Formats: sequence, C-alpha cells, structure tokens
Amino acid sequence: MIKVSARRLATLLATSSLVLVFAAPPTQGAIVGSWPLDDLPPGAAAAPGKSFRVLVGTEPLRAAANTKLTGATAIPGVNRAVYFPGWRRVSGGLVDATESAMSTDPSLGFATGSDGGSAALDPVDRPFSFAATVLPDPANQFPLDGREPSAVSPNIMQKGLTTTSGGFWKLSLGMGGSGAGRYWFPFCTFKNGSLELKPGYTGATFRLAQGVPYRIGCLKSGSTATLQVWTPGGIPLFATSVSATSAFTVDNSIAVAVGHKPNSTDPADSYAGSISQVRIDKN
Repeated sequence: MIKVSARRLATLLATSSLVLVFAAPPTQGAIVGSWPLDDLPPGAAAAPGKSFRVLVGTEPLRAAANTKLTGATAIPGVNRAVYFPGWRRVSGGLVDATESAMSTDPSLGFATGSDGGSAALDPVDRPFSFAATVLPDPANQFPLDGREPSAVSPNIMQKGLTTTSGGFWKLSLGMGGSGAGRYWFPFCTFKNGSLELKPGYTGATFRLAQGVPYRIGCLKSGSTATLQVWTPGGIPLFATSVSATSAFTVDNSIAVAVGHKPNSTDPADSYAGSISQVRIDKN
C-alpha cells in the first residue's frame, strides 16, 4: 500500500513547479474508452441531450433531455471539467433520476441503458481498469436527513447494478466521520454473483481532502482488484488491493453511467462535484 499524508499532499499541490493537468496515469492495456469532458466553458449550461465527445471508442457520453450539467468552475489549476449538481438539487428528500447524469446509451435510456451487445467496456475475463479525475463537493454539506454517514455512497462511474446479470463494476465515494468532520473516501466494486471485490471500502481507505482534486482509478486482474489514487498530474498517493477466492468475469449489457446511479432518485446515490477525463482500459 502506498499512502501520502494530507500535509504532504498539500505540499505537493502547492508546489509552484507542479503543473496540474488532467493527465492519465499509467494503466494496464489499451484505451477502449476516453471522454475528456472538456466541452463546456466554465459556467456554461449543457444543452438538452448534449453529446460529450469521445476520444477513443464509439459512443459519446450523453446528457439527459432535462440536464442540469454545467461547465465546472471550481477546479483550481486544471483543465475544463463538467459540474454535476447531484445531491445539491435534492427536493422533498429526492433527486431527479436523470438531470445530473450521463450515459453511453445512444437512445438516452437512462433507466439502465444498453451497451448494444458490445463487451468492449466490460472486463469479461481480462485485466481491466477505469479512472476519472474528480473534485467532489464537501461531504459535510450533504443533507443527511436522518441517514447515517455510512449509508451515503455517490456513484462516480459504473456499468450495471448489483443485481445485473453478468455482474457489474463501479467507482464510488463512501462517507466517513460525523458532523462537520465528515469526509469522502473512494472505493471500487467488481461483482458477479457471490464473488465481490471492494478495495478501499473497509480496512485500508484514503480520505479525500476537502477542495482538492484527485484522479481515482480501479483495476481488476483475475481474482484481484486495486484502488489507486493520484494527483491529477499523475503523482501516486495511495493504492490498496483485495482478492477473491477465485477469478471471475464481469460482462453485462448495460450502458456506462457517469455521475449517478441509473434510475435512482436517492440523493445518497448521486454525485455532486466536478468530473473530467473519464477513461477505460482493457488488456
């Protein structure tokens, strides 16, 4: 496990010679999907159903017809990103199922969407990784409304749900602490049936400093999964791995979703903050 203290992280980010860009740290395999999410100027609203460009792959990421996505204005010293209002738009204890979400489904099927029968964005039985650069809104501003912090887990990117045939994968945030001391920590999930890997969820975790951007990635190879955290410029900060009793496949027919659990109106599933440089690699 590699870990950098909060003080050391602050020093790295404050160093004048460090240029923060949305670089993609080394990953295994070839890029099979890459979306920079740099289409919108800061503060600009996404048009209804906007398609965000794809650098590698065949499908752009698409906003919903009722989108409330905007160009990010809150990431210091880095390139453009998209701001997801997520749980900031809670009303009556719920959030809209689609207004703060993206999908690769060509028909904008935000219930879960379809991958068109392609296995390109699933691990199947090969080494597979995915990552995004994020700046989440502060955890201590999330409206708990009686929830325990441990019940809050905004989804950053995923393909499938826990009940999806063929398994699913995702990158999420968990909430720790209490009161004004609440914080986010990242974790990964790879699951198929009774086999599940969740590096970063328990045991070795990494607290995200408030107001600091990170690049966060997940890697699955055989029976082992790894959570990795870097600065946006690619300096390693943390890594932790877990292993299952045996290797397992993940291959489903669902679209890739970004910023929101598909079809959910629970604020606890909805990410608020900025996202850029979404990328998927496969060996």
